Amino acid sequence: MSAPAIRHGGPSGRLPTRQGNHFMLTAEPPGRSFATSATTPNVPKTSLPSYPGMHHLYSRPFRGEPQFLGVSSSSHILPSALHGQEDRRWNSMRSHSHRPPLLSLRGRPPQLQPLLAPSAPAIGFARQVSSTSEMQMSRTSDHQSPIPLRNFGNTCYMNATIQCILHSPWLFSSLAEAHAWSKRRLATSALLELGAARVDAPGQLLLTVKGEAAKFNAEFQDNGQSDAHEFLRTFLFVVHSEINTSGGHNTPYEELKEVENESEEEAMRRWQEHYLRVDNSIIYDLFGGVMRSSCVCSSCGKVSLTFDPFLDLSLPMIPGARKAATIESMLKISFDEAEEKLRGGNQLLCARCRRLRNGTRSVKIIRWPKILVLHLKRFDDTGKKNSEPVVFPESFMTHGNSPMQYQLYGVVCHSGSENWGHYTSYVRTFSGRWYYCNDAVISLSTVTEAMQALTTAYILFYAVK
Repeated sequence: MSAPAIRHGGPSGRLPTRQGNHFMLTAEPPGRSFATSATTPNVPKTSLPSYPGMHHLYSRPFRGEPQFLGVSSSSHILPSALHGQEDRRWNSMRSHSHRPPLLSLRGRPPQLQPLLAPSAPAIGFARQVSSTSEMQMSRTSDHQSPIPLRNFGNTCYMNATIQCILHSPWLFSSLAEAHAWSKRRLATSALLELGAARVDAPGQLLLTVKGEAAKFNAEFQDNGQSDAHEFLRTFLFVVHSEINTSGGHNTPYEELKEVENESEEEAMRRWQEHYLRVDNSIIYDLFGGVMRSSCVCSSCGKVSLTFDPFLDLSLPMIPGARKAATIESMLKISFDEAEEKLRGGNQLLCARCRRLRNGTRSVKIIRWPKILVLHLKRFDDTGKKNSEPVVFPESFMTHGNSPMQYQLYGVVCHSGSENWGHYTSYVRTFSGRWYYCNDAVISLSTVTEAMQALTTAYILFYAVK
């Protein structure tokens, strides 16, 4: 096979240019991008709509909600930690008489509590995946239920997302270590305080989180309704920027030279060393994976490889499906079976032929993250919402040479349409309890209820077992 040409970012057909600490297509406007969601090559990026209208607090069951689809709950659960204090009680909120109704196919994502990260310092993508025993050891013995979060008018998108982040395994002990030496850390400090055993002013902390996100993304500067996935990407980038141990956008530009007859493994190693000189933080250590794009010239057979990091994977809905899609099938279609033909205005620029050529492009996940975030692209490029059911298991195994087993711990749900809506979430605590989080209303739930959010599930959070 011809020696692969290494390129950082940018699909085939156009040469990437350096902008900040990222390589981007020359056709794109300058400026550093916080959007690190991975999308499939042949699917245009979706511009998710802002939802005007009023915030809906569903205080009674939703009439006419669809029937449940048959989904069996897996027997696998995340290893529970040693039993400590009982969950904090929000008795008035947990009573069934005050329980918020299930919306559009009851999907209440499981609640997980902030898992403490291993004490070893972060080493970026080179860090090895923790075992189940390490996962147990990293957890706090103080098992607490989720804290109620105030809605400031239209901030349900932030509350639902923050609840899942707060219950992400390994995150908080790692953030605490990074927090000790970080200079500017407003977002990180607020997140750590929200995950503390005692939270004195959660409302003020949420405003701090929103304010820091607004500095990077104007979408969050006002009090209008926004998209939960957009907030997730923005907030993770903000925290990453605060605790980044590398040079970030100040890193001098360095072009990776092509090495003749270099193996894919060596090409990957060189790219990783280069990348970690720019971006290296707990965020990428836990949420970050690596995607490899392979472009093959139809004329000379030259292979060009592109390696791209991602913090979440955006999965397009399967059009015209006769039965409910599954996340396994969506991952397989997007990253195992998809091969894009590069023709016409989408030809690749072959480095050997030195001209545009026909070719093919395929995308593979070559390094799976510890925390896998899956974004279901329910909104198309016109803003129309797709509410078809998507089946997601409590645990599943990835495909490929190095399969990973993942366990569900959080779900962000969107109920409504493209014109109005409301975000809620399910999370799983370290003690194994599931909770439904509807802003300031917290109620006990089950993993079965969470997995029945087939038509409302929007963002899924999985941790490696």
